[in-house]
Amino acid sequence: MGMAVTETGRVIRERVVTAGFFVSMLLAIWGSVYPVPYGLCLGALIVTPLLALAVIGLSQGQLAIAINDQQGSLLWVFIFTMPVSGYRAYLDVHIFSKGKPLLYALVVALVMAALFSAVDKRFRSLIVMAVLLPVFTFTYGVGVVLESDMLLDRGAPQRFVTKVLEQHINWGLRYKTFSVNLAPWGGHSEGTIDLVNYRVYYSLRAGAPACVYQGAGAIGIPWHRIEACRE
Repeated sequence: MGMAVTETGRVIRERVVTAGFFVSMLLAIWGSVYPVPYGLCLGALIVTPLLALAVIGLSQGQLAIAINDQQGSLLWVFIFTMPVSGYRAYLDVHIFSKGKPLLYALVVALVMAALFSAVDKRFRSLIVMAVLLPVFTFTYGVGVVLESDMLLDRGAPQRFVTKVLEQHINWGLRYKTFSVNLAPWGGHSEGTIDLVNYRVYYSLRAGAPACVYQGAGAIGIPWHRIEACRE
């Protein structure tokens, strides 16, 4: 009977780890390539690491964060999903003030680090996790703060129409980013240069109008997003 229980536990553990790997990988692809519907995609990216931590905590040591030969690891859930929420915020949520968002992101990062330590005490002894954890949790914190601030903002955003002055494709060693230079809008005396995702970039055209939507933010961080004008 003991062997049967052990074997059943091993099979369940392997299935949970396999499901976690593929679900989180698909979520990461969805969020990176085509996050539509946007709110559902970002909500899933934000909630999935928390669900994985809950599963690890409830497994009573049968599942872990760190890779270990003796138990199943859900490390890939965090590797796949946590950076993508920060990546989306980096591209999609534009802000002028950095101080408050960085402070809030740090608080989220510390809370996540505490949760990591609470559900799997073994991972604290691994140097690689000590290096990766601050990067992952802070990136996740940025995504949680900025995306929640924008998506949960129930106020009607202000709409400003401005002009696209220039568009740029910025080539890096392994990736490229897209940016647009806008004429002054919303009472600003100077134009703005903002990163945008490729869909927004190719929907705009130099010399054509662009619409900027600005909101007060659900947690008090004013945000704005750029879109092609539909009218």
